[in-house]
Formats: sequence, C-alpha cells, structure tokens
Amino acid sequence: LILEAAIPPSIFLDPAICRGPYSAWCQMLRQLKAFVLVCHMWRDVGTDLLYRCVVIRRFGQLPALLRSLQRDPKLGPMVCELQINCFVPRGCRAVFEQGLAQLWPLCPNATRLALDHQTDDTRGFPSVLDSMLPSIVELQFGPDYSIQRAFPLLLQCTGLVALSITFGDYIGEADDIPFVVLESLEELHISHTLWCHEPRKTDVCAIISKHCSLPRLRRLTAKLPPHSLMANGRTLYRLLCAHGEELTHLSTCFSVVPLQEEVQKYLNLCPSLQHFSTNEHTGITRLSHPKLEYLDVWVLYFDSLIRVCVFDWRAHLPALRMVRFLDSALLSTAGARLPLVLPPD
Repeated sequence: LILEAAIPPSIFLDPAICRGPYSAWCQMLRQLKAFVLVCHMWRDVGTDLLYRCVVIRRFGQLPALLRSLQRDPKLGPMVCELQINCFVPRGCRAVFEQGLAQLWPLCPNATRLALDHQTDDTRGFPSVLDSMLPSIVELQFGPDYSIQRAFPLLLQCTGLVALSITFGDYIGEADDIPFVVLESLEELHISHTLWCHEPRKTDVCAIISKHCSLPRLRRLTAKLPPHSLMANGRTLYRLLCAHGEELTHLSTCFSVVPLQEEVQKYLNLCPSLQHFSTNEHTGITRLSHPKLEYLDVWVLYFDSLIRVCVFDWRAHLPALRMVRFLDSALLSTAGARLPLVLPPD
C-alpha cells in the first residue's frame, strides 16, 4: 500500500500527453524499476506494480514482452492492463496480430485493453482476435481506429463495462455499421481530436444513439470537436434522448460553449442525474434540476470564478451538496473524465 500511494493515478500518466525521457510517464516507469532494485523484500511488490500496466510504445517491445512472459510464467498473471501505442510498419500486420494472439493468453488477469496503434497501410490495419474480446472489461480505441473498425469488435465484447472512443478522422456513411447491444456497459467516454468542417459526416453521437443499445449506461463523458455546429448541443441532445434516462453522471466539454437553453435540455433528459460537469457560461447560474448533488464547472479566468462563487446555487438546485471549479488547463490530462477520476465525495 505504501508503494501504491507513491505512484500517481495512471490517467495522469498517459504517454500521449508528453513525450520524451522527462515525461511523467517515463519518470514513473524509472521509479517502478527502482523499487525492484532496492532489496529482495521490495522485489516482488515492485515487480507486481511494474507489470500491472504494460504499455507497448515501439513495435519491437511486443516480441520482447512475449519472450519475458514465456520465460517467467509468474509475470503474466501480474498484467492487468495492456496499452498498444506503437506504430506498426507496413508489412508487419501478420507479425503484430500473431504476437498479440500469443501474448493475451499468458495474461489471464488482463481485463483492460487500449488500442491506439497506427500504420501507414490503411488497407492492412492490424486487428485483434475475437477470442480476446469477451474477457475485456475496459476497452479504449485511439483516433486511428475508425468507427467502422470499432463497432464490429464491440459485437464480441460481452462483458464490457467501460468504453472510451477517440475519433480523429472523418466518418463516412454509417450504413455498414452493425447494431451493437452492450448489456453490461456502465461508462461511455467520447472525444474528438479533429477540426471538422463537415458536421454531417462526423455526427458521432448520432451514430452511437442509432446503432447502440446501452441499457445499463450510468456515466457519460463527451468532448466534442471544435466546430460551431457540433458545439451547440444538437449532437449530444440525440445521444441523451436515447440513453439519458438512467444517467447519474454527465460530463461535457465544448470548445464553443452552447446556449444555456441547450444545457438545460441535457438536464431535462437525465432525470436521475446526480453529478454534472460543464463549461462556465453566462447561463450556468440558471440551471435547474431536482436531484443534482454535485456540479463541476470548467473555468478559464479567475474573474469569472468570482462572479459565479457569490451565487446561491440551491435556489434552482435544491439537492445540491457541492460545487467545484476546475481549471480548464487540466483538460489536457484526463479530459472530460477528470470529475470521475477525482470524485467530489
């Protein structure tokens, strides 16, 4: 427990946040390796922490990890999370898929998988085996995994509880996207990284609301692309119409803040909502909801923070217990998921 307390939360150590040997992730990795070398008493505990989350950042690390797990059978059960963040060279698709297929059975306790690998051969994009997917509880797709590739994989994820999807390219026609039923899904995280000029081709929320059945969805975070038409709330409104009835947590982040009327519509579509996160805007003090207990506000400037602090929030939010103000600069770390990573209670 002492060594675990010395390690920052993994969500703040995303290798994509900062590159180089002095990034937080690299420094943490060196610290974990140092734990193993302290003494014999620390070796077992340090090794368990070191292999708990394995990140593949270079293609050659995949066969190296496979050799390590085959040589020492005790290491495989320590792996709980596998992140694939490497570049797969042209012509290496078969090697990548074969290595991943051999690696996964050696990690019986691995339930979290992040797929963020890139390639310069779009026709031969590496995939994962269907046999890996039923055991996954948390799944993350990077921006190079288009929605046309992601949805067929979801058909095999029968035990999925948390899903994160980041879109970074244009989404074409959705006619070939299958209908997916995720009976166990409780968390859905959606983000977009591209400046979009054709909103009708990037209506991600509309595709999810039309092609997904999420009966147990309770927590939803959405960071939509910086396009004025996408940021006015229309897209998220469709998703909440389909899946907002049982939501208890909703976190939104817009580059262009929608109107107060649009934000109020979100609350009206989520009658069970207890925790809401939104941007600071002029109409935030007029939001109303009978069951909302926690409100998080992303702020840019200190003067706007003073203005909203003096307001009596309980006039429109009778069940409110706490209001938190979050620095917008933190969006570069955990994004719209930060209120879930640092819960108010």
